[in-house]
Amino acid sequence: MNPEAYAAKRLKGVEMSAIRLISDRARALRAQGHEVALFSMGEPDFDTPAPIKEAAKRKIDENRTHYTSNRGAAPLRAAIAERILEDTGVRYDPENEILLTCGGAEAINNGLAAFLDAGDEAIVLAPAFVSYRNGIRLCGAVPVEVALRPEAGFPVCEEDLEAAVTERTKMIVLNNPSNPAGTVLSVRSLEAVRRVAMRHDLLVFSDEIYSRLVYEGTCASIASLPGMRERTLMVNGFSKTYAMTGWRVGYLAYPAWMDGLLLRVHQYSTTTGVTFLQEALAESMNRPDTLAAAERMRAAFDARRRLAMALLDEIPALRYVRPQGAFYILIDVRGTGMDGGQFARRALEEAHVALVPAASFGGDCAGFVRMSYAAGEEEIRAGLARLRDWLDAKRRDSHVG
Repeated sequence: MNPEAYAAKRLKGVEMSAIRLISDRARALRAQGHEVALFSMGEPDFDTPAPIKEAAKRKIDENRTHYTSNRGAAPLRAAIAERILEDTGVRYDPENEILLTCGGAEAINNGLAAFLDAGDEAIVLAPAFVSYRNGIRLCGAVPVEVALRPEAGFPVCEEDLEAAVTERTKMIVLNNPSNPAGTVLSVRSLEAVRRVAMRHDLLVFSDEIYSRLVYEGTCASIASLPGMRERTLMVNGFSKTYAMTGWRVGYLAYPAWMDGLLLRVHQYSTTTGVTFLQEALAESMNRPDTLAAAERMRAAFDARRRLAMALLDEIPALRYVRPQGAFYILIDVRGTGMDGGQFARRALEEAHVALVPAASFGGDCAGFVRMSYAAGEEEIRAGLARLRDWLDAKRRDSHVG
């Protein structure tokens, strides 16, 4: 049977994730016995903090394995509200302004599905995480990219953003700190988004999953700016900050008027999350020893960031956009004579270094690749050494030719 004959029309334009495709190929090479530097996945290599694991085991023994409410466990929603207030200064009512989801991915999909109709347009500040563009298309809506300029560190140009608005525009989507660039939007950039959103009565979808992984300066939430709490849908979760990618606990924070809309989508997509995980996090996420473990991870990521930049500085053909947060770095490969797609393919097959072509994130990034430094320091040293040696060999061969 021809699958395309039966496919939903909204799947047209929905792409397979380049991150997964590259990572699957890298794992296949590893299975063949090759040593591969896996810089393609945003996967922290740390263990989940011990207080969280111990609390989860205890909750299983207490048989906390039945349904929670659709909104998720009330104690965890209260703990999240406390954490958001401390981190951003924005106050949310845990009763009707926080919704627990099965990871950040469900939060993204539900947040888009609750507000976008077929034919609506959503502006995406690019480069941007691949799920935004494809999630918008799954709603039958149209992603409209506004390309941020890598040479300047990806600031928001208000004139470019304004020019992208049409009568069909419904929301602006941003990721702060950025995946794939690791850059942090300044308050000046956020103010530009705020002015356009207020002027045209637009919603703002703000993915802040990396907001506690910042190494230079600070990261403000756009919801904290005047007039923005009432039109901002914030996405966050536990995967990155607490090394809990496999636990699948995320959340949405929003003004009360959005609650019924989001709940209607969520109750028919996932119904509820895992009860014992939610109750365990409620007891442990804000404990001093848990926060200390998260801070040690943040400091380790910062050390890896500095190491990656120092080693990249030793490779003459490569440049990079200085990252300030998350655990990604965008590498400019145009000096090698290759675009990002060619470079990523050849680096994986010939040097056994897995990087993601940055064109898959949109924007003006065809000449870039994304590197994740969530890998350990030893892997960073070995992988970038192989990349340097591979490029040196290519340069010598070209001179001989």
